[in-house]
Amino acid sequence: TVTTQAVSDIAPVTATGHGNITDIGGENCSKRGVCWNTTGNPTVADSKSEVTDSFGVGAFTRPMTGLTPGQHYYVRAYAYNSAGYGYGSQVEFTTGEAPTVTTQAVSDIAPVTATGHGNITDIGGENCTKRGVCWNKAGNPTVADSKSEETGSFGTGAFTRPMTGLMPGQLYYVRAYAYNSAGYGYGAQVEFTTKTYYATGYIGDVIDCTDLIKTYDRLEWTEEIPDPGQAIEIKIRSSPDQSTWTVWEVIYSSPCTSFGTPVQRYLEWVATLTTEQG
Repeated sequence: TVTTQAVSDIAPVTATGHGNITDIGGENCSKRGVCWNTTGNPTVADSKSEVTDSFGVGAFTRPMTGLTPGQHYYVRAYAYNSAGYGYGSQVEFTTGEAPTVTTQAVSDIAPVTATGHGNITDIGGENCTKRGVCWNKAGNPTVADSKSEETGSFGTGAFTRPMTGLMPGQLYYVRAYAYNSAGYGYGAQVEFTTKTYYATGYIGDVIDCTDLIKTYDRLEWTEEIPDPGQAIEIKIRSSPDQSTWTVWEVIYSSPCTSFGTPVQRYLEWVATLTTEQG
């Protein structure tokens, strides 16, 4: 005679079955275990976890593996002697799923860095082993794209991750995520645009090349000190119609490590019409 107890340690793909042999039926049992299926009244012809030996009365547990995340299962404990199989009553359980995650707005937006925010609202049956944020320029980012991740054992709760290696003035799409044995769970997508080190637009006077003239203008900007190793560049290009442009040409460049205070620089440029005679 066998009884079945509630399943424990329920995770997305594993669980632990429990049984108890209360009467061996006249001789020790040579098998005991738990069996399960998704339709009800499982037998040893279904999935099972079994051990063989010589067993008397007493409680036992068996590992259940190869389960499907988010699936409802029916379980019975059993034991076997020469008279046949004895089954306990049926119990039910549902395996865990991938984590449920939300994505919050990106903060601390700078030209090449930002801070991503996420929140694990449901671990899906077991603690998460990874969490982070991922991003790209096309939309619906995954962990195959750029990401900032940490590993450990994480329950529910909010988290932040640093985002580095970004490009100034670029639109990015971001999703927070978490991972357990059932797979990755992603939050909804948010978007943001990194800051630029400079202002864009048409600067200076239009040069009328029918006359020999010089044109001067001034560019001024103030910016917090960028990260060491980066550089500030000023480029120039020209166009006859503000539609077709020449290739950008660098006219000023300075490593950011040379700035000990917030960056403020003044630049002047000169354009001179040159004839065949110089």
